Amino acid sequence: VNRMPQELIDILLRTAPDTDISKLTAKSRLKADLGLTSLDFIMIMFEIQDQYGVTFTGEENFETVGDVIRFLQEKTGN
Repeated sequence: VNRMPQELIDILLRTAPDTDISKLTAKSRLKADLGLTSLDFIMIMFEIQDQYGVTFTGEENFETVGDVIRFLQEKTGN
């Protein structure tokens, strides 16, 4: 994971505006480091579905921002 997609940063800011993105890296843990709640995470997943046209199976296990980026890269080919 080389770079943080701006779209993902925008989604984080829209859905969890209290998130401190100044220290956001691919290794940032969604709950422990960013403090995302389950509801925040659900809202983020809806936004990602809308933005990228991907669907989630419920089998995904995202612990870090990098996990989300890798998922998006696999699903979108980018």
